[in-house]
Amino acid sequence: MVIDLYSHKCTNHLAHYSLEVAAWCIQNKKGRSESLLKSEKIYLYFRIYLMDSPSANSARIKKDSVICPWCKTYFETRPGTNCTNCGGNLPPPAGAERGQAPPIPPRMFPSGYRTRMILYNNWRIFIGGAFALFSFPTSFGAIIFQAPFYGGGLYMVWLGYKKGVKNMEILEHGKSAEGLVVEAGENKSIEVNEKHPYFIKYEYEVDGKKYTGSINCYDESSTSFQAGDPVWVVYLPGEAEHKSSLWPPVA
Repeated sequence: MVIDLYSHKCTNHLAHYSLEVAAWCIQNKKGRSESLLKSEKIYLYFRIYLMDSPSANSARIKKDSVICPWCKTYFETRPGTNCTNCGGNLPPPAGAERGQAPPIPPRMFPSGYRTRMILYNNWRIFIGGAFALFSFPTSFGAIIFQAPFYGGGLYMVWLGYKKGVKNMEILEHGKSAEGLVVEAGENKSIEVNEKHPYFIKYEYEVDGKKYTGSINCYDESSTSFQAGDPVWVVYLPGEAEHKSSLWPPVA
């Protein structure tokens, strides 16, 4: 059970009075374990803390634009739930709605998306390929000096291809789970063409265990996400740490 006081606008004394009433309701709910009661009360205090903080009361930055993650078409205003160019699902606007659940796997993708994901939008393949091309041994004597660099470039290409295939496997065959945004904003640690990408960090639960994931993206609409916003996650189980992605992906 979740009693969300965060969405209500009220003064501090009313908020804390509501907290005590909510906590009393939880404690008198039959069938609750002690640990669950404690976690729910902690959650209530956490939401009250957020509500009293200045950042929680700031207005959500609404972005009407969206970039299709499948074909990279930019829409100044959302055309609906699907891209009018490729027909793929668009990420839902940030807010209280999680959006449509992921289709049952195996999932189908718009034409050309798989190739772009694995080859064209893969920086490891481009850098490794360039490294291998310029270090290709041109003579027998150069093999001694250039072969290690050439091999390193090919190895980076292989890593990039493997990473691209894994990302496609997550989207195509991953199981779905309900998730929540933990944090979203600008990734200051990365800069491309004098611009920082955005990031979305999220968490989801499988068999009682919580997992976290994060993505980097360039869709400005991702800045509308706030902590606690519901999202859909697709993940690959059976690994030491789940490999996951948001669904639909964000450009």
